[in-house]
Amino acid sequence: APFGPAYDNSARRKTLVQAIKSKKVLPLSEFIGLRAPPNADGDRENAYAQAWGLFHYLYNERPADLVAFAERFKAQPITDDFENRFRRVFIETFGPIEQVEQAYRKHVLAM
Repeated sequence: APFGPAYDNSARRKTLVQAIKSKKVLPLSEFIGLRAPPNADGDRENAYAQAWGLFHYLYNERPADLVAFAERFKAQPITDDFENRFRRVFIETFGPIEQVEQAYRKHVLAM
């Protein structure tokens, strides 16, 4: 079966849709910049699905911005302030987190 960010991952999508409907996903404002997934099994699975959904959306709907984000972020100095730096560059590149969150959820739910 085809594999990669251009393709649907039905297992991740189903997990994410269920997590969205049951309100078990982290708000994107908290999710952005996480260094590790949550410890609880269900939360971890939801976080992996959320990461897949966000990346799938960005890769397929905003590829130029995704490349720009990677370029901008790698140019940042290495500091202990990873989460804040990641969040700042994310917002500067993609726009307000709330708008990105609505768009990626809509993208996933429409698949």
